[in-house]
Amino acid sequence: MERDARAFRLIDANQPPGVSTRFPPPWQNAQSAAVSCMPSSLVRTAWPIAAAFVLLAGAAPLFADDPAALEHFEKQVRPLLVKHCYECHSQQAKRVEANLTLDTREGFLRGGDSGTALVPGAPADSLFIDAVHYGQYEMPPRGKLPDADIAQLEQWVKNGAPWPAEAAPVAHAGPKPFNLQQRRAEHWSWQPVQTVTPPTAKNAAWPKGPIDQFILARLEQESLNPAPPADRSLWLRRVYFDLTGLPPTPAELAADLADTSDSADAHVVDKLLQSPRFGEKWARHWMDLVRYAETHGHEFDYPIHYAHRYRDYLIRALNADVPYDQLLREHVAGDLLANPRLNPGDQTNESVIGTGFWFLGEAVHAPTDVRADLSTRVENQIDVFSRAFLGLSVACARCHDHKFDAISKEDYYALYGVLNSSHREEAWLDPRGEITAAVGSIDELRAAADQSLSSSLSREPLAQSTTLQKTLLACWDVLSLPSATNRSTALARIAAEHQIDPAELSRWVQAFEDEALKACSHPLYACRTLAKGSDQDFSARRAALLVELEQTDKQAQSGRQNATCLSAFETDNWKGWIPTGVAFGSSPLHGTRLDLSSKHAALAIPGTADSGQRSSNLRGSLRSPVFTLAQPRIHTRLRGKNVTLRLVIENYFMDVFQPLLFAQATRKDADTAGNWAWVTQSGDLGNHLGRRAYFEVLDHGDGEVAIDEIWMSDRDAPIDPPSPLSLELAHNASVTSRASLAEACQRNWGDALATAAQGNLTPDSAELINWLLRHQLLETAARIKPLHSGLVQRAKEVPTPIPVLAIAEGHGLDEPVHIRGSDASFGENVPRRFLVAIAGEDQPPVLHGSGRLELADRLTASSNPFRSRVIVNRLWHHLFGRGIVPSVDDFGVMGQPPSHPELLDWLAADFDQHGQSLKHSLRTIVLSQTYRMSSSPQDAAAEERDPENILLHRMPIRRLTAEGIRDAMLAVSGRLDLTMFGPSVPVHITPFMQGRGQPKESGPLDGAGRRSLYQETRRNFLAPLLLTFDQPSPFSCMGRRAVSNVPAQSLILMNDPFVVEQARLWSVRLKAEAPDDAQRLTLAFRQAFARDPTAAEALASEQFLQQQRSATPTGSDDQHWADLCHMLLNKKEFVFLQ
Repeated sequence: MERDARAFRLIDANQPPGVSTRFPPPWQNAQSAAVSCMPSSLVRTAWPIAAAFVLLAGAAPLFADDPAALEHFEKQVRPLLVKHCYECHSQQAKRVEANLTLDTREGFLRGGDSGTALVPGAPADSLFIDAVHYGQYEMPPRGKLPDADIAQLEQWVKNGAPWPAEAAPVAHAGPKPFNLQQRRAEHWSWQPVQTVTPPTAKNAAWPKGPIDQFILARLEQESLNPAPPADRSLWLRRVYFDLTGLPPTPAELAADLADTSDSADAHVVDKLLQSPRFGEKWARHWMDLVRYAETHGHEFDYPIHYAHRYRDYLIRALNADVPYDQLLREHVAGDLLANPRLNPGDQTNESVIGTGFWFLGEAVHAPTDVRADLSTRVENQIDVFSRAFLGLSVACARCHDHKFDAISKEDYYALYGVLNSSHREEAWLDPRGEITAAVGSIDELRAAADQSLSSSLSREPLAQSTTLQKTLLACWDVLSLPSATNRSTALARIAAEHQIDPAELSRWVQAFEDEALKACSHPLYACRTLAKGSDQDFSARRAALLVELEQTDKQAQSGRQNATCLSAFETDNWKGWIPTGVAFGSSPLHGTRLDLSSKHAALAIPGTADSGQRSSNLRGSLRSPVFTLAQPRIHTRLRGKNVTLRLVIENYFMDVFQPLLFAQATRKDADTAGNWAWVTQSGDLGNHLGRRAYFEVLDHGDGEVAIDEIWMSDRDAPIDPPSPLSLELAHNASVTSRASLAEACQRNWGDALATAAQGNLTPDSAELINWLLRHQLLETAARIKPLHSGLVQRAKEVPTPIPVLAIAEGHGLDEPVHIRGSDASFGENVPRRFLVAIAGEDQPPVLHGSGRLELADRLTASSNPFRSRVIVNRLWHHLFGRGIVPSVDDFGVMGQPPSHPELLDWLAADFDQHGQSLKHSLRTIVLSQTYRMSSSPQDAAAEERDPENILLHRMPIRRLTAEGIRDAMLAVSGRLDLTMFGPSVPVHITPFMQGRGQPKESGPLDGAGRRSLYQETRRNFLAPLLLTFDQPSPFSCMGRRAVSNVPAQSLILMNDPFVVEQARLWSVRLKAEAPDDAQRLTLAFRQAFARDPTAAEALASEQFLQQQRSATPTGSDDQHWADLCHMLLNKKEFVFLQ
């Protein structure tokens, strides 16, 4: 390593004058210069001391203007102070206790009777923190705060106790009125985008377009000049990385440099914008905004299923240059669009995939307060939505009106209602419309089959047969014999006596021995009970049967008393239930239809919700209206297999992973073995009484389910009532013997067949006819068998849909204001709507559904001043390292003002005029003279007067993103696999990555050579290399990444096995592609830096190779070259864009 370091210094030190300053480390200052001059033995001890001194000296101001720290204060700390402290310790308190006020930072520092309450940066030394821990003092006096709240206060003090600049409160003056319209009028970002004419610059020769005119005019106001153009090779490396995230290959570089036409640069940019790599590069920026991850984090890091499909959707959308407003509509309400955008490849619905972003956030399993958990999740959703698409911190209005911006708490809870009226869902995609075509084909075949079925039933001989009565009597004679042996011997004799075919009589005997007939809910229960025995005690049997059935009916009714029926499948519409997917069809089952979920020809039971009536390959769900959980048990009468029943309480979904505190809220893989049965959910449900909930039936596997009844109750599962046919038969006074019983059966069965033929099937009749069909007692069984078999075979051929994470429409529920953000204290309901300051006070009410579609319309309206400003500012930020508005996620008062406001509005207006095309705006910017400028500081006056380069007198030097660094290493080594899309490559687990939820298997060290955005993003196990180079932890919207300078970055470049391996592979590649040292070195520099080595660099590299060969004469030259390649990867120039 010492040899590597010496050569590293040698290469940089021997560059021509000015070269090293083209890419100086941004952290270069007196302290780092001093440390770099120390011997290495002293650096190890001096660096921590110096760092500690710098950090301690700057602790307080470090966070004074940090938007993230101020946001933490507003969202997490101030609400606690207001709720627990201000009553006794504020300027508005009737009596200030202990002379201590805690409504200003100065009050904390000044303290009260016991001295200062706060030591910024030192929680352990702060009396305030000691008091909330119930140490020397015990505050608040009514009860100790939860540990999570105390942790927030400690973090705030540790951050330096940041407090926004605001007027000091006046004692007893009462709260300052919230004037939304005044705030809107006073801040620039709420004003409409202006039509701006580019200014005329004095140096008319320099600008190539309006962007340059704005930049140059501002520079000329300060008597500054723009930097000269960068070398074309530097510009090419810059634009390749900025648009595709990868360096140009030597072949691409040569071809681009060879093109000296006036349109050469435009050709390069157009080529890069059309590259598939473009979508990959810019999708990663978008993923930062929506806190993309593939696991939920928290304790066990449970997976977010199908998250990678959202990532792939972004790549496709950006490559296709889908208009920005369309992308916004798809994210907010892609499931509701009348004409969803289709994937040009497989014709699947693309729009619905965008809605998955709502659920990419962190989620907690087993929350002790599920309502508070819901509020936390919705707060995160609102925060991500508002920061990503509006550049506003709407979530800061959860507990009170926004302290600074034109956002009221009513605005917050209006959005809360929209989101709480929607639900997490797995949507199902239909590749190439194959499922739709297959279902259409099945529906056509089924319609014909159902017509044939009705026709066959109307012609069924059994209904008119004069032999049915004697057949039944013969059958009952056999059944009345005491043993099966006697029955077998006597069957032929009895058949002869009644002049019946013995085989036919045998079928009837077997049919009446069917175990299903032993249930009093079966329509043949009464018939079977009365038929067994002689006529001598018939009346006694009938009287006993009647008593039994009436008692059973009474018990069945009693089991439903004080219970709430949740199902509504008796009619031909869903009555508020919402189906998704196609499995459950467009309505509950009614009429006379073939049952495709049966193995044999049968009728579907009417009045049920059935997911198996087209194909068990189909997927879908059925969701109830929202209700209040008032009783601790849910009973569902169903027949099915591989189905999931879910009671979703307060939109909580993590119980599918961990049922702790939610036992039996979800019943997975319910299987009733083909019979109707009651499935009960109880467990922990009693702990959630009074919560809002909905019931959901999920057919997401290869199963199928028919749902009959769903009840919420405080009792055991109800029993099935007696069959109406059995009750009618038992009450029939004319039935006094087996002969009259047979006559009644023939009449009842004939009526059942006739009504079924007319399409007026009842559940009782369906069970009766299915019994006749199952035992081949109807000619219809043979007639419809081919039809049924053909439909079943066609159903098996239906393709399986593709699942994606999405949001689904629910029932509209307005949310009340949560007083001080509490989940236990509520104010008035707030109608669902968008922000008043953007969409006005008279927004049309949301009459149906969640209101997301209306929200999408108002978000993307041209009158929204944030829509285009925010996104063009993000593009500028990623190309220049700093947005025109530096606080890219906050255009409010707490953010920073624009450096070039007219340019921002011109970019926004131009963006709108060109169809909200991201590619157009990027093309316009990267072809400007401003973007082409050199990054070398060449004007001392400009550096002095514009030290932060806010006016852009030169191009800023920027470090590559973490992904760009890793991908560049794969590119130069030749290991890069450009395969697109698909499941992510599992993260490589190092020995230092420990914790619960750790994957059982580690992914490959090099991530299978795939680009970084295809590497799995596990919240609790983020890739160390990417994390070290500031890939953000995915917990909230992050439009501006940190660009840190920490020792770990140098250490990881020097020691990480991945980096070492890429250096080795690069050396192997160079040896294969170039014949000698000189050509290999030239090739290496072109691959890594898009330029040839200078004479000094070539000499230093050759000297290093010679030193290595001399030091290890018996060693492999491959290792010597690997060492040199490793050093090139460590050059500043490799990880920075000049």
